[in-house]
Amino acid sequence: MGKLLCQMGPYGPYILHGQENRRNRRQAWGRKAVDFYEIIAIEDGSINFTLDGKRHRRAAPIAFIIQPEMEFELRVGRGIGWNRLVFDIVYQRKRFMRGDRNSYTHVGSKPQPTPHEIWGIDISAEVPAPLVRSCIDCVLWCNARYWRSPMHYLRCNERLGMWLLDFVEFVIGMEKPAEDDWLGQLTAFCRDQLCHGVTVAQLARQAGISRQHFRKKMLEACNKTPKQFIEEIKVDTASALLRASDLKVTEISRHCGYSSHAVFGRSFRRLTGLPPSEWR
Repeated sequence: MGKLLCQMGPYGPYILHGQENRRNRRQAWGRKAVDFYEIIAIEDGSINFTLDGKRHRRAAPIAFIIQPEMEFELRVGRGIGWNRLVFDIVYQRKRFMRGDRNSYTHVGSKPQPTPHEIWGIDISAEVPAPLVRSCIDCVLWCNARYWRSPMHYLRCNERLGMWLLDFVEFVIGMEKPAEDDWLGQLTAFCRDQLCHGVTVAQLARQAGISRQHFRKKMLEACNKTPKQFIEEIKVDTASALLRASDLKVTEISRHCGYSSHAVFGRSFRRLTGLPPSEWR
């Protein structure tokens, strides 16, 4: 999450809707001056699409990131599997008001930020070939989970945000250091196991090294001890749940692996400067 906050600043993706089609029916949709983002992933077959007035034909697998104000039309033939994920990138969490299945409005007047405002670059709609498979996997993963619970929703938003960063880094020619991958995998494991309680010994085993070596490697990678690393993930997850869900503070405390509400309160106040009840 630290990398996500660093490179997306105060912005964050929030999933509105996901859809999957594996039935034998034709599908065609167009967009013009819509105020949300959308990822469309085609897994097989060939498709025709029109982008900014120009017609194209591509063989799957292929994926698109459709941005606000972009003119786009896609025609998918019968029997072709596709997935779509509709999301906003907003300055802060807003409560969304749902209309019908394919119509969305959100509270607040701040317009959708463009990729140039967030990352300083303009991006094309078509996802580069080396990232298509990971894009499809991300959309499938999010579509299968985002609706299950507030925690699943937050994890899906985070995974979508991290994939967007991978996409942007690829576009601007950045190379991810191997250490980022190591920490990213460890962070994902920690978040998945929070409700069961995460220990330093578990993380060391996950990394495949001794506890002493793990502590040294963690200090070199992010200047934190393993205990501080776990504690920050707990508080980061709790703060996100406090803002994005209506769960009780005690429920969030248990979900984040704290032994008691009092321990949670002290830890949260130490890292954020506020008690959990005031964070909302």
